[in-house]
Amino acid sequence: MHNLTMTTQTPVRIQCLSVLRVKPGMALARALHRPDGAVLMPEGTELDDGKIEQLQQRGIDCLYVRLPESRTPEEIERELAAAEARVRFVFRTGAAGSGAPEMDEMREMLMEAVLAYRRAGWLK
Repeated sequence: MHNLTMTTQTPVRIQCLSVLRVKPGMALARALHRPDGAVLMPEGTELDDGKIEQLQQRGIDCLYVRLPESRTPEEIERELAAAEARVRFVFRTGAAGSGAPEMDEMREMLMEAVLAYRRAGWLK
């Protein structure tokens, strides 16, 4: 998921990355919590090799980090349109639908919920 936020200096985006893809110098966009709910690392923590290794040892799969936003608004719009096309493809039906109107309606509602989630993640 991608979120766009603005700082006073440089636009950044928030992206969920595998802990195997994070690099030293990246900062957490959301706090990490232990299973008991206590904060393991607060939002804004800058990651270094030691912290990344600690996350891997704890079995953390992915985390939200702040990345510099290098895409233009046009590129973001194209990526969003492509993501929406993928969602619509996944939820496609045959010409006659499923044959069960209530299932078609539920599929449409689920698709709209997924699209709303995707849009919110890209446009915040």
